[in-house]
Amino acid sequence: MPAKAALIGLLAALLLAACAPEAGLPDNPLPAGTVVMTATAIPYREATAPITADSAPQLALLGRLDPPDGAGSSYSFAFSPDGTRLAALSSGYVMTWDLITGSRIFSSTTPTPALRVFYSPDKTEIYTLDETGTVTAYSETGDNLATFTAQAFFQGAQDVYAPEGWLAVGGEDGQVRVWNPQERTSLVTIRAHDPAVDAVVFSADGTQLLTVGRDHQVRLWDWATRTLRQEFNPGPVNGSPLLAPDGRQIAIRTADTVLLYDVAGGQPMHRLPVTAAASDSLFTYTPDGRYLAMAGRDSGLTLWNPVNGGEVGRLLPASAARLTVAFAPQGGLMVTGLLEEGATLWNLAQLTAEGVPQVTLAAGTRRIVNAGWSADGFTLVFFDAAGAVFVLGIPAPA
Repeated sequence: MPAKAALIGLLAALLLAACAPEAGLPDNPLPAGTVVMTATAIPYREATAPITADSAPQLALLGRLDPPDGAGSSYSFAFSPDGTRLAALSSGYVMTWDLITGSRIFSSTTPTPALRVFYSPDKTEIYTLDETGTVTAYSETGDNLATFTAQAFFQGAQDVYAPEGWLAVGGEDGQVRVWNPQERTSLVTIRAHDPAVDAVVFSADGTQLLTVGRDHQVRLWDWATRTLRQEFNPGPVNGSPLLAPDGRQIAIRTADTVLLYDVAGGQPMHRLPVTAAASDSLFTYTPDGRYLAMAGRDSGLTLWNPVNGGEVGRLLPASAARLTVAFAPQGGLMVTGLLEEGATLWNLAQLTAEGVPQVTLAAGTRRIVNAGWSADGFTLVFFDAAGAVFVLGIPAPA
């Protein structure tokens, strides 16, 4: 079945909206979701195949994962590397679920507010990084295994390379440290900047590290050898920069512009004329690197061509609703969630001047505050504002 026809069959409602005048993409609001969270438990089913354009007609709600009482909505989450488990943080709790059975594996309180949760490569350990720069290691069943300080001068700059479980943390002292939490070992310490480090970002293959200093310099490192590969001077940086999936381009936000740099030359290739708020909600390359996606309250969700710096088009109009986005790991498919308005599946691989196939998903809730797509492509999760997690996937045939 062709990919476009497959999306039509998902809800028998392909929504090819009217083209935006300049961009050639839909510019209409999304319809509200049709399924509201229920108080009763949903019988859980296992995902049996990756979610693709061809399998999308079989996409269904597999079940609901519930946090402990009082945990509230999750603000950080991570899939295990094999996609069979999910960990999340919310209101002083760390918790994990089995995505095969839908059961909660454990939940534990965190004495200090944690910022991030992630897995070891073999999924036997779960780690939290808290606001003091301390890492706590848990066993897969929730036992506290170890606690260590990853960065004594931590102010929030951190990133994780999930395939290897590496953690990079920057400090007020200008140093960046990369850790292997499973070995409880610091792999390298880099004097990255003279002033504080405001952001650190791993490359898609984990071999390089972007750092942003409070001196407004952005540097690209081969971190294992402490080699400085390139330096960029964009002026004051807004948030974390991006390294394109192929490593050839860097996108940096400033107060009112997104600068696209050629890594080899170190000079800006393109300047995208966007307002500050246009990139405060979403700023990311699609996994295949084909598009740069940005969204904000005053701009909606817009796709840009990172090769020529041109605007491809707007998929969503400006909205005050909270937006969350997740991409299929191979690219092509994207889901968006708008708080109180529901979820939509988009087939970016079928984007043309006439529009882009999109379909409303029965996500289990319209109160969506976060969304994720597992690295194996089997599972979509939507986090409800009240704390529940709704799981979508391709179940076994009835």
